[in-house]
Formats: sequence, structure tokens, C-alpha cells
Amino acid sequence: SQRAVAVGTGGKDYDAADMVECHDGETLRLLHARWKKLHEDIWSAKTGEYNISKIPDVYDCTKYDAIHNHAALALRHLHRLYHTAKTLSEFVAPSEYGMTRMQRLDMGSKICGNLMDKLVCDIEGAVRESHRQLDAQNRRSEALSDSDVEDGEQPGLRINKAYLE
Repeated sequence: SQRAVAVGTGGKDYDAADMVECHDGETLRLLHARWKKLHEDIWSAKTGEYNISKIPDVYDCTKYDAIHNHAALALRHLHRLYHTAKTLSEFVAPSEYGMTRMQRLDMGSKICGNLMDKLVCDIEGAVRESHRQLDAQNRRSEALSDSDVEDGEQPGLRINKAYLE
């Protein structure tokens, strides 16, 4: 492969794929690695079978790249891949969490329950942290108002006597 020395890289070699920036700082190399990983996840050469649970991931990636990277990629078949993946995803995704209504309800309840537990834990942690910060601030304020108060001075107000001379 051709190598190039990019300006401002301290003389390090980079492939052109490292220098072509796509959306949000992703390079062409990272985009390629993302698709290569997805290809490896969806097709098992060992078993000769597709993992259809990855079809929604193909749809998500094609949609993302169609929206954000279409100009950089200039792929002629991205539109067709997007629509095919969307159609397949609409078939696969609803059965991802169960085939029957009760299975999906059970799975959704578990997911929502876990999410609610996490939210409650995060909120409780934030409340504890804000109380800790408020207590620390109150202790600092009390320490300032109680220390070094001379006659005629306002509590908490410190004046450098050298400036008054």
C-alpha cells in the first residue's frame, strides 16, 4: 500500500485511510474496521451460516453512513443496501425479544426494570454527592466566618491591613 507522511505528524507514516476523515472524527480506516467487524459478526465461515440478529446492526450502519458519510464514500450501492437492510430489520427486530406478545412483554419488563434500577441508583448517588458538596461548602463558610474576626470587621471579610496604611 502507498504510504504518506502527513504534515504535522512528526514524520510518522500514515496510510491515506488514516488521513481521510469521515463524520465526527472517524477515519476511513475506522469506518472500514467497523464494517469488517460487522461482516465477521454476521457471517460465520466456520458454520457457513448468517447470524440474523446482526441485521439490525447492518441497517443502523447503512443508515448512519448514508446520512453522515455518503459524500466521503460515494458508494453506488449504499442506497440499495440500506433499503434491503431496513426491510430485513423490520422483519427480524420485532422477534429479537421474543416471538409471542408475552415473551416480548416479559423481556421489555426486565429491560425497563433494570433501567429504572440504574436510574434510581444514579439519582441517589447524585443527591448524596450534592449533599456532600453542600456540607463541605457550609463547613468552609462557617470556618471563614468564625476565624480572624476583630472588632469592627465583618465576619468572613478579610482585609489586608497593609493596604490601609
